[in-house]
Amino acid sequence: MRAWILAFSAGVWIASFIPALPSWPVTMLGLLPWLLRFWWSNLHLAAAFSLGLWWLFTQALMHQASLLPHALEQADLRVQAQVLSLPRPGVLTTRLTVKIHQGCRVTASGCVPVMALPGMRVRLDDYGQIPFAPGQRWQLDVRLKRPHGVANPGSPDTERRLFAENISATGYVRAAEARPAGAGNPLLHIERWRHRFLQQLAAMTLTSGAYIAALTIGEQSGLSNAQRQLLQATGTNHLMVISGLHIGLVAWLVFHLGAFLFRQGMTQTARWSARQVGGLTAVIGALVYSLLAGFSLPVQRAFIMVCCLMSGIFLVRQTRALNNLLIALLLVLLLDPLAVREPGCWLSFAAVAILLSKPDAPDSATAWYNRPGLLLQTQGRVFLGLLPLTLLIFGQVSLLAPLVNLVAIPFIGLVVVPLCLLAMAGLAVSPALGRWLFVIPDWLLTWYEMCLEQLVAHSPLALLQFPVLDWWAMGLLVMAVSGLLLARQLLIRSAAAIAMILTLASGWLVRPLSWPPGTVELAVLDVGQGLAIVIQTRNHVLLYDTGPALDASRNAAAFILLPYLRQKRITTVGRIVISHGDNDHAGGVGILARAFPDAHFMLGESLQSVPQSQHCQAGQQWQWDAVTFTVLYPDSTGRTGNAASCVLQITTGAFSVLLPGDIEQEGELALVRDYRLALQSTVLIAPHHGSSTSSTPPFVRHVQPQHVVFTTGYLNRFGHPRDAVVARYRAIGSRTHVTSSSGMVRFRLSAANGVEGVTHYRETHPRFWADQP
Repeated sequence: MRAWILAFSAGVWIASFIPALPSWPVTMLGLLPWLLRFWWSNLHLAAAFSLGLWWLFTQALMHQASLLPHALEQADLRVQAQVLSLPRPGVLTTRLTVKIHQGCRVTASGCVPVMALPGMRVRLDDYGQIPFAPGQRWQLDVRLKRPHGVANPGSPDTERRLFAENISATGYVRAAEARPAGAGNPLLHIERWRHRFLQQLAAMTLTSGAYIAALTIGEQSGLSNAQRQLLQATGTNHLMVISGLHIGLVAWLVFHLGAFLFRQGMTQTARWSARQVGGLTAVIGALVYSLLAGFSLPVQRAFIMVCCLMSGIFLVRQTRALNNLLIALLLVLLLDPLAVREPGCWLSFAAVAILLSKPDAPDSATAWYNRPGLLLQTQGRVFLGLLPLTLLIFGQVSLLAPLVNLVAIPFIGLVVVPLCLLAMAGLAVSPALGRWLFVIPDWLLTWYEMCLEQLVAHSPLALLQFPVLDWWAMGLLVMAVSGLLLARQLLIRSAAAIAMILTLASGWLVRPLSWPPGTVELAVLDVGQGLAIVIQTRNHVLLYDTGPALDASRNAAAFILLPYLRQKRITTVGRIVISHGDNDHAGGVGILARAFPDAHFMLGESLQSVPQSQHCQAGQQWQWDAVTFTVLYPDSTGRTGNAASCVLQITTGAFSVLLPGDIEQEGELALVRDYRLALQSTVLIAPHHGSSTSSTPPFVRHVQPQHVVFTTGYLNRFGHPRDAVVARYRAIGSRTHVTSSSGMVRFRLSAANGVEGVTHYRETHPRFWADQP
């Protein structure tokens, strides 16, 4: 059974790496001869492996068939839809998920029904103040597009997440009109209750309301950036996410409570034992808590693991914990095949496997707290065991995590969470009672946050950032950690500890680039509708703009720019140039100021978040590694908005790159007047994302770029880049690149040869779930 599940899982895992989706019957026929040749004596393993491939391919083909047709992208649609999720407000938008029941395409002659729309799950952004609530039915005027995300090294894979959530389209609301709710899905009653609870919680104005919302219903949108950074620095962010830990603790509490109550009223003729009743109540308690948390995919995985554990108790069968873990893995992959690519899935299963790898692990949960030394040892084992995965996924590790979690896990799981759930029950009985009961967990969480802040303030090395390790170093780290956890001989453990320290230290070894002087690499990141560029010479790095910030969880600097720098092992930045203050160019400037406090900032217009900076002024110039950087514009200070854009020219030999920010017609004419032939460039970042107010004919004629890059969001609502602008560049022989369709675009130029290489991230890293515009 174990081998069969592992073979099935291997099939799913391998299938998740294929670049394009083949026809699964053809794939199965092609693979079976190979499998039969090598596994004839283990035909059941070959069948399990093939079944894993087939399962993922089938799910992928079904999802692709449900996607929005290309012909309906950006069309004016009118749909009857029901809200499925909690509305999540951001800085600029409110995000929600709806299910379409019927829809039509708005034309000049009326509304033409569209048969492809009913049944679609759609994620929408609302730029207005519409009071959406779960379960409501609305008539919405929307514009939709197929699921699409950014494509860069280290960036979150939005398209994979939308695939897992079965989202058929994304878009935005243009107008809305309420409709009668109807019967709807019974689960929506829980969503409506969660929404009402959030409103009541907000009305209480609790100091730790964001923490309480995260612990009770799994809603983390209220956590501030400072709170998220505090949790990361102390390694306790997993405590504010309803996952296996919380659901397991709730199941354990309910198990013992159910067994205790049953023993008090149990008769000699009872058909079930107290442990069986405890197991059943534990599953029910875990299910209720999972529903309160929204029953997201991570919560579903945790609930499955609890059910597998309790099934042996309820059926009075001796089951091995490893078998339960593998069965849980099988059920998770049947529910969500792409879970094999989710970091949370790997972390949760790895943590349980590490706990099970201890031969003398106690059987009961109470034994962990009766033996503090064993609990400390277990925290250390989990910390070490998850170290390779933590570094691979997050690139950082908290040295405080083992000690803090030693206290925080029982405090949050066994004290705060039960008090919060009790207060929720009290709130359902009486609002006044609920408000009074919430005072206690609010005070405890406020005190808990103050303690964490003091720990971080007095621990400068609380959170260590690690560069990306080479594949051989990561393999050596896994072997060293395995030796520390599994070996019994002191000599082997000592050698493993030395190997681990040396491997971790190798990540900080300076690897000077072998580029000759005069070489410059330009990485134009895919940040949606915005701009962020990383310019690297042999020994220096410059950042030009930061990308947009929509809310705390959608900041391009934090989730795109910094992960890319970590992938490239860039730890220091010499200069950061912010062309101007618009959000799509400067949304992450505060994050970069904290990440690189020693960087020299140059701004097109003043920003409060960067008080120590220098204004861009035409004529400023410096040289790095035989590469010259020159500011061409603005010629005077005091400009604001697009007109203040800092225009930077990068020159190596006879070749150059022009970064004009968002200058429009006035700025372009000023550049043509002042520089003329000096504007001719090898690579040009299209001004203002290719809008009709920029890239005027005189500017295009004088720049004459070989390559021009349009940094735009996929099917953005501004219509960038404009067809006339793209045609204008192509008419002079320029090769055009659009980040929304190509992903990150990387150029390498040298003083001798000019452009030596151009790569598109979507071409070099194809995935079958990734949309190909």
